Amino acid sequence: MKHPILSATMAFCLATPMGAYAQDSEAELLAAAKTEPPLTVYDSTGKIKDMAENFAAKYGLEAIGQKVSATAQLEMIIREAQAKTSSAMC
Repeated sequence: MKHPILSATMAFCLATPMGAYAQDSEAELLAAAKTEPPLTVYDSTGKIKDMAENFAAKYGLEAIGQKVSATAQLEMIIREAQAKTSSAMC
């Protein structure tokens, strides 16, 4: 594995059971999300800005797409994982 932290994060995201969130309705989740700060999504594709705008329009939440290099993105994930912040997770 070339990037074990990234692979471990992706594995966690894929293994997280969606049933854990099924107890809350979509309306309850959206209401709770609206009390949170804006969502910032980092990706190495230029399409991330359009994707964030589409997400914001669909769900009525503020979302910001930020293009970064793949190297910078990996460094952010590693730093956040080392700091044990939740923003590095799915």
